[in-house]
This record gives sequence, C-alpha cells and structure tokens, in this order.
Amino acid sequence: MKNNDKQIGQIKDRFLKLINIVLVMIPFAIYDSFVLGASQFAGRDRIYVWMQALLFMLVYSLATRTYDAFYIKYSKISELIYSQVLSVLVADALMFVVIWILLRQFPPFLLALLTLAVQILLIIIWVYLVHQWYFKTNPPLKTAVIWDQRKDFLELIDSYGLNKRFEVIRDSNVEDCINDLSILDSVEVVFMCGVRSHERNIIMKACIANDTPVFMIPRIGDVIMSGARNMHMFHLPVLRVARYDPSPEYLFTKRLLDLVISGIGLVITSPIMLATAIAIRATDGGPVFYKQTRLTKDGQLFQVLKFRSMRVDAEKDGIARLSTGENDGAVTPL
Repeated sequence: MKNNDKQIGQIKDRFLKLINIVLVMIPFAIYDSFVLGASQFAGRDRIYVWMQALLFMLVYSLATRTYDAFYIKYSKISELIYSQVLSVLVADALMFVVIWILLRQFPPFLLALLTLAVQILLIIIWVYLVHQWYFKTNPPLKTAVIWDQRKDFLELIDSYGLNKRFEVIRDSNVEDCINDLSILDSVEVVFMCGVRSHERNIIMKACIANDTPVFMIPRIGDVIMSGARNMHMFHLPVLRVARYDPSPEYLFTKRLLDLVISGIGLVITSPIMLATAIAIRATDGGPVFYKQTRLTKDGQLFQVLKFRSMRVDAEKDGIARLSTGENDGAVTPL
C-alpha cells in the first residue's frame, strides 16, 4: 500500500513539473515564433520554433534539476521561485544565443526581457498555487530527530518553515535510540544529525527495513567519501578516496563556460543590479558593495565582492557574524 501511494505521488510530481515546464516554454515559443516569422525564415519557421521549444524545455529541465527547483515538499515558496528564475535565466540566455546565431543578427532584446518577465510571472503563480495545494492535501509527516551533537535541529525545522512538512513526535539522543529502536516504528521520516558511522548504520538498517526515509546531515568524512571513485581491486569493490583532480580539458571547458555564461548573465541582470545598487545607497548612504578576503584552492586568497546587506558597522570589531534571522538588527531593511 505504501509503495502504491509513493508511485502515485511520483506521478503527480512529474505531472506538475511537466505543467511548469510547458508554461514557461510557451512565452519563449511565442517570442521565437515572432522573431523567426519576421525574418528570412518566414514560411519555414515552424520547424525551427518546435525544435527550439523542445531544446528550451530540455535546457530548462536540466537547469531546474541543478538548482533543485522542484523540491516542493522541502523548500519555501521564495526558494522555489529563486531556483526556477535562475533556471529560466540560464535557458533563455542559451536560447537567445542560439537565435542570434540562427538569424546572424541581434534579436529584439526588449521583447526578450518582456518574455522573461512573463515567464517569471507564470513561475510565481505556479509555485504559489502548487505549494498551497500540496500542503493542503498532504498532512505533515510524523518525524523522529536523532541527534548526537546538534540538539537544536528542531529550531532549524521551524525557522525554515518545514513544520508544515514534518511533525516531530520523537526527539531523541542517539544512545537512547540505539537502546530502543522501537521508537522508530511509529514515524514516517527520520532525521539524523551528527551521528557517528557505527550508530548511524544501525539506525539506517532499521529504517530501511521499515521502508522509512532517512535524512542525514553528513559529517566531514561523509562529504569526503561522497567524491570517492568506484573501482575493483582484489576481485572486490573498492572506493578510492583522494583529492579532487579534474582533467585539463574539463578545467578549460568549465572556465570557458564560466566566462561566457557569467558574461551573458551580467548583461541580462545589469538593470536589476543597477536598481539594487541605487536602493542600497539610498537606504543608509553607505557603500554599495561589501568586500571580504576568502580562501580558494591551495589556500590562495581572493577578494569576494557582494551587494551589502548588513549595516556598515555590523562587524566593526573585526569579527564575522552570521545572520540570526529576520529580526537581526545588523541586517538592513533592503
């Protein structure tokens, strides 16, 4: 019965994703049809429109997967909108370049911005309606939180608005859980925070046996192991763990794409960044940007440049501070 419900839920999720992808594709297809119809492709532009519409859907779908843009169950409305807007920016930018190459002339840019605005409006409407529908039709899951070092995980669930999704009915130290695994029988989801590998394996085996999903906050060793390479040695499966060492051709391709995509992104978002800069300056008269020294590969230093979102004197004592939430006095109103 649980498997049937899970499969039905997966079908619903895929159907909702398809609706979103088609909705976002329609404004692009209209723009593409108008641009090609007004060019030398008139009369045979339909096949180009269909091909580019399918390509747009593919790129947008891949981008949404990269940015976790369909995590309706676990994300806030604002996070879903942000992820999908990033995805549509990537898809639109790539397709704009494709149209540019196809026409051999610069496509109408203002019309492209209008198309983007319509897409963002459709994204906002879709996200809001689907989010509201999902949490009205799906009660929160009975949840157990098993911790070793991070006892404040309940506060994280509340602060991220995930109490609509997870109803914590068990909050247990890992030792108590190991001594009485029956506390996992009455829950639908288990969170593990900072639990060491030996105890974690025992709990995970019990959860898998009960077909109970597990969310785990990894330790440093887990993060390192996630990049291990699968191989065979001694007629046994072996995991090779080493420092990340990408190939030269991958580094060249990545750097080229970084420059091209970020360059296009800067051009497209420059009006938004200009408006943001003016708003920051007008809010308190302070500097627009915040600069800080960060570390990159091999401990090399670099200067990160961000739009300032905290008061100028927020770190006047030289100590870096994380935001404590919406009521943090160090955060500017903007």
